[in-house]
Amino acid sequence: MTDSPAPLPSASRAHDVTRGVTLLALLATPLWFLLAVARDQGPVWRAEYHGSLDFTGAQVTVTERRLSRYWDRRNPRVPGGFPTQRFSARFDTCLRLQQAREIPLQLVASGVASLSIDGQEQLRIDGQDRLARGTVATLEPGVHHLRVDYSVRDWPSIALNASLDGHAPVAVPAPTAVTGSEWFHPRPGPAPCGP
Repeated sequence: MTDSPAPLPSASRAHDVTRGVTLLALLATPLWFLLAVARDQGPVWRAEYHGSLDFTGAQVTVTERRLSRYWDRRNPRVPGGFPTQRFSARFDTCLRLQQAREIPLQLVASGVASLSIDGQEQLRIDGQDRLARGTVATLEPGVHHLRVDYSVRDWPSIALNASLDGHAPVAVPAPTAVTGSEWFHPRPGPAPCGP
């Protein structure tokens, strides 16, 4: 008696396997997309752009996901259509903490920029070239209002980086959530982060 090779699967069975693998691959794409959408907190910055260097004159308000902007000859578009080398901007966001944290912060800008937390200036930059300044802010549990004021010089750039998880600072907010913290979009008015 000789061993004969196992019969090859029929063409329809091979087709069924291929179709099943294809459906599984296609199902993973919508699931990944739905998970990404569910985890996305949306824009957390309110940005007011002004057509002058001193926060006066024409104004347009937009929302932004992160505070990390760089304008150059390839990307000269400023919200509101203001000239790239003649505008100012005010960026506001809110941060809710469940426990006290020491948060490394880094402000990066070309021009004049300042970072305030709950109305207290933390960092300031005033330079022609792109400069970076850093500090470690100690924040108590509760809601905090962060504001960055910016006036341009030359080709403008502005970024606020922070680390809530012990890793290197990244543009605020980080792409992944950090337990015990939540960034959210401010409201207009004198109490942008709540009563």
